Amino acid sequence: MEKKPTKKQQEIMDKKKEIFNTSIELFKKYGYDNVTIKDICSETGVSTGSLYNMFENKASILFQFADLFDQNCYQELKKHMESKNALETVTSYILSILNTFEFIGVDLTLRLHTSHNQIFAHKSEGTKTLEMYLTTLQNQHLLSASITASQFVDMINVIVYGFVYRWCNNNDEDYNLVEIAKVYLPDLLSFLK
Repeated sequence: MEKKPTKKQQEIMDKKKEIFNTSIELFKKYGYDNVTIKDICSETGVSTGSLYNMFENKASILFQFADLFDQNCYQELKKHMESKNALETVTSYILSILNTFEFIGVDLTLRLHTSHNQIFAHKSEGTKTLEMYLTTLQNQHLLSASITASQFVDMINVIVYGFVYRWCNNNDEDYNLVEIAKVYLPDLLSFLK
């Protein structure tokens, strides 16, 4: 059983989350390079010293994306681990990934990927969980065994990369990543039926 955080630990976690969310909004509004630690402190009401006790620098705030990704995506997948419907489960997982990218926006997605290689880690926790889920379905003869679960995961990741790549390269600010994915995912994931 997971140990419940103390009141002080919970306050720190809540403050870190507030700093992250506020920073993302500032980065999206003014551009990552134009936002300073002082701006973040001013907006969140946190002293510079307190902020540096929680985050090493501005980039480390952005790196909290990994935690957000974990909360939004891997937790979504874990909720569906008992489901026998691979198409529904994988669609939900992919949409949670795309929602997370939409939250941080194109510029921060590109910065995390190109400058810091913080996106699409090979054999991430989500990838391992997804592979385990698909293996279970194959063992129950609910999913084709003609290719390995690892190959299914690679195919799913290519689909996600494609959506994110197209979104990042689209100059139309009204391009809605999640809504477009909802249209195409049923056909793109037909190999899970």
